[in-house]
Amino acid sequence: MGAYMDQARIRAKNKPELRDRYSDLVFERQLEYGHGSYTGTFAEKHEVRVIPGKWERDEAYSHAAEHNNKWGPSYAYDLGDGTWIVAGRCSS
Repeated sequence: MGAYMDQARIRAKNKPELRDRYSDLVFERQLEYGHGSYTGTFAEKHEVRVIPGKWERDEAYSHAAEHNNKWGPSYAYDLGDGTWIVAGRCSS
């Protein structure tokens, strides 16, 4: 089986709110793509790990594409001003 990159922009004031919004995103992906394995979406990733620092959108996506494992958590990148990018390689 392979993996697809999934990504989304989340608005959150702090890390606890980010984790809540990410849980909502996972639930949305499960509703849209199903609860079975290998959807290639965040439905396969139930955790998110914050990668320290301030990021630009393109560099955050590139970092996730290069370093994220399809079996590990998604990565969250702070773009500033309450905007986050979450991205991850999701099993498909």
